[in-house]
Amino acid sequence: MSHPRFSQIAQMQGVSIITCGDGETLLVPAEDMWHVHEAATPEAICERAEVRSEQYRLLTAAVGDPLPEWFYSRSEDPVYANGKYLRPTREMKQFRKQARIRSILRAASKSEARRAPVKWRKDRNHDIRENSVHYWLSECKGINGFKEWLLRGAPLPNVTIATLDQIERCKRAWDYTTFCRRAGIATGTYIDWFQGRRTPKGKRKSEKTRALIPNLRLLHWLFGADPPAGVFVVVEKLQNLRGENGRKRIAAAAQTELAQFSQWEHSAKWKKFISAALAGNNPAHIKGWAELTKLCRQRMTMVYEAALPENCRQRAGFATDSEYEEVLAEAECLGARHLLDDYLAMRGKFEDESIKRGLMATNFLIPTRDMLEFRKIAKAARDEARIAAFEREPWFDAWFHAWTKPQGWKCDHVPPARRGPIGANGQAQSEASLAGNGRHVTNRGRPSKKYKDSTAKVLAALNAYHEFDGDSIGNSDPAKNITLANEPYCLTGNALTRFLQAKLGKKDAHKKYVAMCLSGRLCDVLLAWNGETPGRYRQANLSGHSQ
Repeated sequence: MSHPRFSQIAQMQGVSIITCGDGETLLVPAEDMWHVHEAATPEAICERAEVRSEQYRLLTAAVGDPLPEWFYSRSEDPVYANGKYLRPTREMKQFRKQARIRSILRAASKSEARRAPVKWRKDRNHDIRENSVHYWLSECKGINGFKEWLLRGAPLPNVTIATLDQIERCKRAWDYTTFCRRAGIATGTYIDWFQGRRTPKGKRKSEKTRALIPNLRLLHWLFGADPPAGVFVVVEKLQNLRGENGRKRIAAAAQTELAQFSQWEHSAKWKKFISAALAGNNPAHIKGWAELTKLCRQRMTMVYEAALPENCRQRAGFATDSEYEEVLAEAECLGARHLLDDYLAMRGKFEDESIKRGLMATNFLIPTRDMLEFRKIAKAARDEARIAAFEREPWFDAWFHAWTKPQGWKCDHVPPARRGPIGANGQAQSEASLAGNGRHVTNRGRPSKKYKDSTAKVLAALNAYHEFDGDSIGNSDPAKNITLANEPYCLTGNALTRFLQAKLGKKDAHKKYVAMCLSGRLCDVLLAWNGETPGRYRQANLSGHSQ
């Protein structure tokens, strides 16, 4: 896998062909492609050839299609108009000279990104080369009329083309590698938010953490958009308040050692006083208070004052009580008040101080500190780029998803319809069944002996992962064991390896599979494998027993 920073730079500086959910095609050309297109328009060529545009329009209207084809080709065949030979004039020859590819590339202006000095490649040529044009034609060979749009300045029918202004704005608003660098976050941490990561648990076993960004709605929030509808986000002040309610922060505010709390709690004489002080109740009202020493009463009073709710909120950053009440009212409106109370009081599933982050419920998100810092920087860039002007376009979600997702991440929502991933039965899964509490469901180890349909199970998972419909595949990225071990596939950790070894041989089975994905032969292979599977097992339900 290539470095995430260079992969995003290559994507943003290259050409992107994005298919939206409604079948519409969005072309995001490289900046130099726009300059070549503008330099290839008849108006620009006429200006360079010192030919009046009216002469070109009158001539093409009188002669018809053969003349424009002759202008942009190298053919030496004579031109006939109405059955008569047409002698090329000086203006026609001059126009044809300026319409050649090399003349167009020479006249095309460069983008600022190509003009900027590159430290790691000082010998870089800033001119647009002809092999770049051939590469663009190869990348966009599936778009009808692309060659005419690029080298003749013709319009491109049935395709939406992103403008230079839109491309520049989106580059500034979605450059997550720059945001990570400004926030002091490793780019690998950004990838872990989407894919989860393995953390050591003991010496031999490891557990894969949940993905903190499981769907496209939360990805929009991460890049500065408003929180998703119906989701309460635990902001930094609330996370600070949870910490201030803890014994460690109270001890620090009271200028008391944390070990002193344990000593008091294990003493029959002092236990009731420290328990009341930590609960926010005045210990001076408890019988026997006067019997304590002056120094002990002073320390107990400092603990009581540090544990008062208003003082905890002040240390957490809440300037007024009304600000805190507004947050509680928002949580109540979204149906997350009980979750917020449990979170702040450290009870229930939030009892552990090292609480896990992410989508803890369908309406309760606990982001990490790094995510909040990243969002602050991304929101400033979003507001500066003003991408809200076209974010309601039908192709916006698909473009955003293509430029901000890490390699290999499969979003729970297919833009722009915002529906769940397609299961093996061909039906979209609901958002509630995907979100749940945000956990990855993994099944590791060997399957039970009573389970017989292991081959069909893995094949159904591969069909769903590669979006195989019998004629073509929608996702050519190679699958991994860890990818198919998570929802919605829920296979065992080494199910894919055993399947590939059974089909391709034990030696270099996964390398052969990767080669099939890269060479485009995977579609034929999946078709053959599906033909070998019994019909009743071919569409195995992925939500049942796991491999």
